[in-house]
Amino acid sequence: MADINFKPPAGVRAELKKGLEWHKQGHSGDGLVPATVSWARRMANGEPISRDKAVKMRAWLARHEVDKKGKGFSPGEPGFPSPGRVAWALWGGDPAVAWSNKLVRQIEAKKASEQLQTALDLKFADPVKAPKPAAGQEETYIDEIVPEEAILSTAAMAAKEAAERIQRVAINAVQSAGVGGAVPPATVSGPAVSAALAALSVGVDYRLAQQASNLTYGLGRAQGLRASGAKRYIYSNLAESMSCDPCMEQDGTVFGEDELDVYAALPFCVADAMCNCLVIGLFD
Repeated sequence: MADINFKPPAGVRAELKKGLEWHKQGHSGDGLVPATVSWARRMANGEPISRDKAVKMRAWLARHEVDKKGKGFSPGEPGFPSPGRVAWALWGGDPAVAWSNKLVRQIEAKKASEQLQTALDLKFADPVKAPKPAAGQEETYIDEIVPEEAILSTAAMAAKEAAERIQRVAINAVQSAGVGGAVPPATVSGPAVSAALAALSVGVDYRLAQQASNLTYGLGRAQGLRASGAKRYIYSNLAESMSCDPCMEQDGTVFGEDELDVYAALPFCVADAMCNCLVIGLFD
């Protein structure tokens, strides 16, 4: 991550030097880890920190923010500088809070960019192609559907539904956190949105994904059956719990090739393509 500047800025170095001086004067107490002092000296001299240390710094500062409420933390209080105040300075203090947050954001963005580039560099599988109908089969709309386009379309539909759902929940959370219609500050809206999103059930997304999977799978089977040369078919609901009542009523229905496109589209299904029904080819 050569494009990220891990060298401590002037404000952080000044705070570190202050903490080292307090430590020299004996204000750090017995709980200070020697490695913290050694690390603070290197940073105070301008030595860049590692990616892992930046992450650790942000976590430590966030965890010890509460120490500011302790006695002797602020100037003018009895016992100043307290061991907690010295430790805070040896981790870079207030200037390091903003700096470490910035570093971690840059690290995460860089990592996401690298992962995306890795995905783009992958060799994708050959596009899915529909098999040619067997000789003598009359053309139907099923033959005109390009499997690759159908897969991308159903996946995009599921992703769009999921994104819109997240957007609705986030907007509602911000509105609920505000007072009198006013937009709340980020310190309030951020946790409110995070809590609302964390409470979301994955069941809705699972349902959307299953719908997309069932639609493309059903298309693939219909095109495969037309290529097999089958003349008769039977509709089966697999007798499983997800089947809706209309699909269960159609279970066992035998029909000809002229009705394959009808049954492949599941026009009577009221479970939003959640049924796992199959059209099975019959051969004499």
